[in-house]
Amino acid sequence: MMITTELKKWVESQHLFFVSTAPLRGKHLNISPKGIKHSLTIVDDKIFFIDCFGSGIETISHLQENSRICIMMCSFDNKPAIWRFHGTGMVHLKGTRKYQNYLSFFDINNKENYRSIIEVDVFLTSRSCGFGVPVM
Repeated sequence: MMITTELKKWVESQHLFFVSTAPLRGKHLNISPKGIKHSLTIVDDKIFFIDCFGSGIETISHLQENSRICIMMCSFDNKPAIWRFHGTGMVHLKGTRKYQNYLSFFDINNKENYRSIIEVDVFLTSRSCGFGVPVM
């Protein structure tokens, strides 16, 4: 899936994104708001984001079980848009070689406050108008 340079700039300019995962069994979904500055980036058509301590660990457990993930972003400015990025996710736990390698993708402080880096291999992007999202 090709993520254009224009879309990458839009994604990386957003202040908030939502991560959704689900277990194979059960009826619930996990939807987590994220948005620490510079905590998401796109490299080679893959999305990478930092997973912080302090919340539940459902995203990690669901990805380890089935790898299904969707990231949604919406603009809160005068240019309405909603983008969804459907993909397969991999968890890179703190202390692993890939975690250490991917940490260099992020310009963030307090790197000890993170438990993993999530890598998303995007297979589908979808856009909707976003006219229902308030301007903030």
